[in-house]
Amino acid sequence: MKKTSPSSGPGPEADPQSDINSHAVELIETTGTLFCVASPEGYFLELNPVWTDTLGWSLDELKARPYFEFIHPDDMAVTKETAQAVDTGHHVMGFRNRYRCKDGQYRWLKWRARIHPGNGHIYAAVEDVTDEVSSYQLVSMAQELARMGSWRLDLCTKAVFWSEMTYRIHEVKLGTPIKLEEGINYYVPEHRPLIEEAVERASQTGEPWDLQLQILTTTGRRVWVRALGRPVFVDEQLRYLEGVFQDIDDSKRKELRLAVTEKKVQELNERVNLALEASLMGVWEWRIDTNELIWDSQMHRLYGTDEKTTEVSYSLWERTLEPSCLRRLNEELKEALEGKGKLNTKFQAILPNGESRHIRSVAEVIRKNGKPHRMLGVNWDATEDAKKEALLKSALLEAQAAAVTKSRFLANMSHEVRTPLNGILGICRLLRERADADTADQLDLVLRSSDTLLSVINDVLDFSRLESGMAPVEQSATDVHTLTADVVSLFEASAEQKGIAVICDIRSSVPRYLLLDHIKTKQVLSNLVGNAVKFTSDGLITLAVSYTSHSEEHEGTLHFHVIDQGVGIAEDQIERLFEPFTQADSSTTRTMGGTGLGLAICRQISDLLGGTLTVESQPKVGSTFEFSFPVEVAAPPEKPRRETPIKPVIDEFVKLRVLVAEDNPINLSVLQGNLERIGIQGENIEVATNGQEAFDLAKRHSFDVVFMDCQMPVLDGFRATELIRESTEISEQPYVIAATASVLKEDIDRCYQCGMNNVLTKPLRRDEIIEALSESQKPPAAEAS
Repeated sequence: MKKTSPSSGPGPEADPQSDINSHAVELIETTGTLFCVASPEGYFLELNPVWTDTLGWSLDELKARPYFEFIHPDDMAVTKETAQAVDTGHHVMGFRNRYRCKDGQYRWLKWRARIHPGNGHIYAAVEDVTDEVSSYQLVSMAQELARMGSWRLDLCTKAVFWSEMTYRIHEVKLGTPIKLEEGINYYVPEHRPLIEEAVERASQTGEPWDLQLQILTTTGRRVWVRALGRPVFVDEQLRYLEGVFQDIDDSKRKELRLAVTEKKVQELNERVNLALEASLMGVWEWRIDTNELIWDSQMHRLYGTDEKTTEVSYSLWERTLEPSCLRRLNEELKEALEGKGKLNTKFQAILPNGESRHIRSVAEVIRKNGKPHRMLGVNWDATEDAKKEALLKSALLEAQAAAVTKSRFLANMSHEVRTPLNGILGICRLLRERADADTADQLDLVLRSSDTLLSVINDVLDFSRLESGMAPVEQSATDVHTLTADVVSLFEASAEQKGIAVICDIRSSVPRYLLLDHIKTKQVLSNLVGNAVKFTSDGLITLAVSYTSHSEEHEGTLHFHVIDQGVGIAEDQIERLFEPFTQADSSTTRTMGGTGLGLAICRQISDLLGGTLTVESQPKVGSTFEFSFPVEVAAPPEKPRRETPIKPVIDEFVKLRVLVAEDNPINLSVLQGNLERIGIQGENIEVATNGQEAFDLAKRHSFDVVFMDCQMPVLDGFRATELIRESTEISEQPYVIAATASVLKEDIDRCYQCGMNNVLTKPLRRDEIIEALSESQKPPAAEAS
């Protein structure tokens, strides 16, 4: 601005008003505040020299161009809106925008402006608040990293202040006025009394609070927050309530999920002091170009160092680390500096007093000209979390070990029951073949009872394996038409006896071949269709199949609907259907039988496949069960190459030389009886009662087939088979068929691993024995194909 000379009036003394104006101009030119006058057309008319000191432009350069050319592009729109407000006569107080310096940097300016009513010029006083904004941004970044915001309530004016992060946590538009009652009402109804009681107690006794509560955001989301607050007294009078909010939703929900097996959820963190300054969450900055490390007071407290005497450096921090953590942390820091994400890590630090602490650290790299300039982060004590995590891992390992033990126990019990059951079923079937009509009817009753007992054993074992996670999904290309036809054929006879029909309805949109676990899928469908037949007296049962294609080219959802016109289920009983060992009506067990495990197993399989199992039903109308799960479209599997199919022909077994290794005399008698009825001559059957005898006989005689029990004294069947395969004295290796009472996958896999060719599970059925003998006669080329 130009200096104004004192007026040369008629009197001998200077004009007092001119003298005042002269001093005002001098004050404007020497003060640190930027002053300016601008025209309505958008040009600076007058500027004091502080503008040059601040921005680097000369006053002439600033006046020569519209002032909008100096404004940061991101601030252009709001600046024009503010300028229009000034033009309409409004005063501007505290408006901020960024002005470009001559060196390309930007400075934050804070404006107080008004329009002159006479000439229409804009008069403004401007402050350089760049340092203030940088400090604010630093605090805001720290709050964002910690998901922590602050608040304050003036009890005299009832005015409520929220920081930016507090607005974001509540999902409220920044700057929206907040009233006291509105702030309380964000808490969910069940937690509102807790915060009201805490505020009341703090107002009366001065006691601070530290609570973990849920709020309901403006979008309707329930979010867990850690709410800390304290009263502030002025002249011994309560004047303010203030505190901090921390978004702990993710960690709290994880804690609640892990607490399913606990009676009471333990708090994740120790109670800390009310404000960020008094907590163990420290803020740090690493200036990468100078390798300078800056800690706030909380960081010193966290690491047990003296803020006044300790010189913080990067090497000091490295020395606090457990040696095992150093290499990993350096690698994670390197990835963060390379732009591969934020630093989010845990490590152990050794304090000067020798104490070991688990530290959690989250940080972000701030770049300058595309290169890492500094890293800003927060650290907090995660020792208690680490202890809890270790306890949970230990508990999980114990639970897994218990599940394995339970599964093995049930498998052993299954083995012990199947062994005598094999004898019962085998003897009954042999006796029935030559029994009179009355005796045959009685034997049929024994056989049906034995089959029921076997079904119970299978259900309990399946439920245990699914519950313990020991039933892996094994997918293969499956013909959906064949799968459903097989299921329907299982129940055609029993349905026909009741005068009902079972039909299959496959929509044309269903791909013929899909990638799925056909065994588990068939198990669920068999259970659902079997239940429909059991509980339907007349009418029709439909197995409907449909397919929903996803956006991905070869992915979709397969839907099975089992629809019956049976007795139906009451609405209040539907929820109990999928609970183990229960049925919708307790009288069902007495009239229809069953373990109550079938639908529980189906639900577990559905979950294992990533699908759903639901039911809709009305009493005396019928039920519809829907079983859906994701699948992929598969190519048709290659057909096995066989030049001449070999069918089981009893006559071809007559000359077979067979060794039976079985230590149980009843099961031995049953197997011998079945082999003789198939047509194998008794003189061609040798018997061994343990694995050692079986191996010795295999060395002395040439056998075509060996039926090998797996659990025998002296040597078990696994080791006996291995010795037979390893023996050079046995020139013609026999076809070894395992006859085992174990049905666990790992035991069956072991049979093949030790060299057995086939596996039959007890109770043995004659048709399975015939099929295994037929497989033993196939030429090597056909078998290999």
